[in-house]
Amino acid sequence: SSPPLHLQLMALPTKELERRVNKFRTTTSSITSSIREDSKDSEVRKAKSKRRCRVHIHASLCTKLAQLYGNSRPIRHVLGMPVPVGSTDELLKYLRSCTLWPPPEKQRRGVSAVNYLTVRKKHPPEHDIIWNLCHDLINTVVSDPIYNALAVTKSFRGSPHVDNHDKTHQHVIALGDFTGGMLCAEADEDGAETLAIDVCNRFGRIDGRSVHWVSGWTGERYSIVYYSTAKGDWTERMPQEVHTKWMTSS
Repeated sequence: SSPPLHLQLMALPTKELERRVNKFRTTTSSITSSIREDSKDSEVRKAKSKRRCRVHIHASLCTKLAQLYGNSRPIRHVLGMPVPVGSTDELLKYLRSCTLWPPPEKQRRGVSAVNYLTVRKKHPPEHDIIWNLCHDLINTVVSDPIYNALAVTKSFRGSPHVDNHDKTHQHVIALGDFTGGMLCAEADEDGAETLAIDVCNRFGRIDGRSVHWVSGWTGERYSIVYYSTAKGDWTERMPQEVHTKWMTSS
């Protein structure tokens, strides 16, 4: 299962929430203005900082947009791009037996260091094996993959978020013996539909600069996210449907 709809929407910028709400209601000022007026009438008097007012507006827009969606969105299930049989065996064996967990220091703000390891293209010798195994795996199905870092996770649960430092799309694969654990993303720019991508021994492709998360799961789950924060790797955001067509083209 995925987080409640209003929590999925929380990761969106306030301006994007306003755009979507106003698209639902052609009388554009009817919702956002009323929310802002409510803030002026009550919240601003209570709040001692602009920050609290902004948070209130953002949360109110999330609630309103969730209501306009009917408090749920249709989910389309998609299979990721399959990898050759046996190609994940060596990597999974290494992940199960290696001493990478836990990393010696926090890898990402707000993320448990026990379950999350960042491996960069320029990495220390102890990361050579994991880098090379991941490199060999993605090259079985992706020609000229773009990435300068890996996010390697163990038993990690990803709540709805946006990777603002990404410069291009991501490739994601999950390994292990688990059920659930779908990679979820919005199917279009208006978020009227969500995708649930099966990434178990398959590569999903999404743009991390858009909202995404992992659905609930049980069992043993590892994941590898191939991404880039290098300015030279920048690409324009493409509609998710372009990535979906790639996943289903096999």
